[in-house]
Amino acid sequence: MIFILISISVMLVALLECPAFYFKENLMSKQQLQRLQQDSAQLEMFANKLTSEGKLDLVKKIKAKKEYLDNYITTKRVEAA
Repeated sequence: MIFILISISVMLVALLECPAFYFKENLMSKQQLQRLQQDSAQLEMFANKLTSEGKLDLVKKIKAKKEYLDNYITTKRVEAA
């Protein structure tokens, strides 16, 4: 019984130390990054539309969201490289 518990714990430790285990959860596909870039471009167009409508309070929020999204995209690209 003890032997089984020890072998299971050794296998779990080996699995958690495997670099592929961590790599898989942090990897974003190219398609996901492209979609985020499209979302960022759409936010910019939406902010321009709101500016022309005079809704400056919403423009401020949309630009903050776009800035966060752009920073996130940059971070994920650096991690992938």
